[in-house]
Order: sequence, then structure tokens, then C-alpha cells
Amino acid sequence: MFAGQQSGGGQASGQAAGGALGTGGARSSTGGVSSASGGTPNASGGVMSASGGTSSAGGAPGSGGTSNNSGGSTGGAGTSTPAGKPYVFIGTTEGMLRAYEMNTSDGSLTPAGSQAAPGLDFMTVDATTHIAFVSGNNQLSAYKYNPAGKSFSPIGSKASTQGTHVAVHPNGKYVFVAGYNPGEMFFHTFSEQAGFGAGQSYSPGANAHSVRIAPSGTAVYVPCLGSDHVALYTLDPVNGVLTSNGTASVDADSGPRHMDFHPTANVAYVLAELSSQIYVFDINVQTGGLQARPTDTIFTSDDHMFHQSSDIRVTPDGAHVYAVNRQPSEIVRFKVEANFSLTKLGADSLSGEVRAFGVDKSGKFLQVGSKDGKLVAFMINAETGALSPTATLDGLGKINVTEVHYLE
Repeated sequence: MFAGQQSGGGQASGQAAGGALGTGGARSSTGGVSSASGGTPNASGGVMSASGGTSSAGGAPGSGGTSNNSGGSTGGAGTSTPAGKPYVFIGTTEGMLRAYEMNTSDGSLTPAGSQAAPGLDFMTVDATTHIAFVSGNNQLSAYKYNPAGKSFSPIGSKASTQGTHVAVHPNGKYVFVAGYNPGEMFFHTFSEQAGFGAGQSYSPGANAHSVRIAPSGTAVYVPCLGSDHVALYTLDPVNGVLTSNGTASVDADSGPRHMDFHPTANVAYVLAELSSQIYVFDINVQTGGLQARPTDTIFTSDDHMFHQSSDIRVTPDGAHVYAVNRQPSEIVRFKVEANFSLTKLGADSLSGEVRAFGVDKSGKFLQVGSKDGKLVAFMINAETGALSPTATLDGLGKINVTEVHYLE
């Protein structure tokens, strides 16, 4: 059964106090979030073996109104090259955060520093400040990455929930942690100079699995696997106040896990772990509400069975969506149609289970790390959505998360 935005649900046990921190600089309040985690060093410390060329894609964030559901281009604002140098951050359950420089011609990687992060559950990197936020051992820790020195420096830590997912607001002042077992979300204020402020605990629903921030920067979404809904919150990014804004439901026993946004339309794609379905929602940019499109729901597998689906990503040009199944381990390719619904194109086998993968902001590559310690670069065909492996790095331990960032 579907529902749009509803009252109730996602009830907060407190509101963030103390307002916005005066440090960290003014930045755009648009954009979503990504995640990453660390990995054990390869004994050889080598570079990915690589071959192949490149393809390109680009896009710009959408703005205004509810998305148009009756046609129009699915492409982004055109081909673009992000500013800065591309880096890939990975992390493993062994508790290591690692960075790599990415070759833009073939996606191959060169080691560029590491940091022990005991108990690492999940992490994300703020590309503007170069700060990595790591959840582990019921704490949230911050590490400053220095690309020139290829090193990480601890900034500080704060008590938090045992995190399944971590997200940082585009302005860098707020960090969110989703806790699966407690069904909890922590909302932390942060500045590089002062560190973490007081954390606020919220109860979005059972088995809170991830946190995503809408392109507007004022809406926060928490897919809750055990409650079969996405909890909605409204954020005042100036004063640092977060308030509950109801829930958006999916089918019973579907288990929503991760979600992503279309770059040029007000549309969100929610991946359900238990039913292995992708739900399409229209976003009301004024309220942050989600309106379900029941007829546009699509399965990641033709048998419509449980395949332990994990992560979902939209390409920067908005033309394709990729989702991961873990049983069997595969990445499923979808075409984004003119009305922003999805058509399945096919699937490619992966090596080992993948929990979360990264998308190159230029649209050239996916970087996919798995529990068998392999990090594989896949070149994206911008026209067809086909994937071609171009480089592999092995022996990295049990990779939890992979993220791609361009650092200036």
C-alpha cells in the first residue's frame, strides 16, 4: 500500500539547539550526500591495473516546483568536468579509512593516504572542507584529509548512535547518523574550529538505514527498513533546527534502505532491500513531501523475489540509474524515461557483496568496492548505460563503502 506525505511518524525526541555555527564558510544549500569508508592497505601498495577509455556525462541540480511527469528530456545540463582532482575514499570493517587519486582516463587508482578508524561502521566526506566523518563504536569522529601530504588528521569525536549511514549537509555545519538497531537518527552540529556541538536524537522508525539530504538543503529523508516508510524532516539550515514532517510509506515488508535524487527533476528513487524494488516519488520542493508513483515501481530482478538489494545511484546526467543486489552479487542497470520512470536494461555480475558504491561526478565511472576486498572501476557508456570494467585493485579487506569526490 502506498501513501504520500502523512502526518505523524518520524517523531523527534528533541530539536537541534544552538543554531548554525558561525564557522565553516557559506556554501550552497543544494546537493545531496554520499558515503565512504576505509580499507586495509594492499600489501603491494600498488596501482590499479587499467585499460579502456572514457565516456562523459554531466548535469545540474533541479530546482522549483513538482517534477514534470509527462515528458521532456531525461538528460542533465550537459557534459561537464568537476573542478579539482578526483579522489576515491573507501573503508572496511577492519577499521581503516583510505584515499586514492583517480586517473580520469581509465578510473585506475593510486594510494594517497590512510587512517586507522577503529570500529568503523560508515562514513562520508565533505568535499569542500576535505573532512571525513566516521561512525564507529557509538561515536562520530572527524578527520581532516590533506591531499598534498596524503594524510588524515583527527579533529575530534562525539557520542552518537551506532551508525549504519552517515551524511553531511552541503553547508558542512550538520552531520546526520542513522542507527539501524536502535531505530535512531542523530543530528550533530559541527565546525572545523570548534568540532562537534550537542547531538540531538530522533526516532524516525524501526531500522533506520540511511539519511539523504534533498537538493534543496532543507529536507532530510530517512528510509526505515523495519517501518516500511521514509521519515521526512524539515531543516532550517541557518538556525540549525530540525523538525519532523511525517512519513511516506511503501509496500508492507518491502524494507526501504537507500535512496537517491534525479539531478534535474524533483524525483527521488527509493530502493527496498527486502522486496528488491525501486519506488519512484515526486518531491514537493516547497514542503519536502514525497508523492508515490505506484505504477512506476520496478523490480531489480525479473523473478520479483528477495535479492538483498543495497545501494542505488543516479548518474550525473540523469539518464541512468544503477542499483545493487547482493544475492546474487550484481549491479542492475536502468534507463530513465522521459517521465522519469525506469526501464530495466540488464545486470552485470560483481565480485563479492557490495554495500554501497560511488559515482564519479563527471559521469565517467562507477567505483565499486566489495566485501571480498576488490575495488573495481566501471566505465559508463553515457548513451546506453552499459558498464565496462577498466581497472581493479585487490587485497583491501572487507570494503563497506566507496565514494568519489573532486577535491580542490
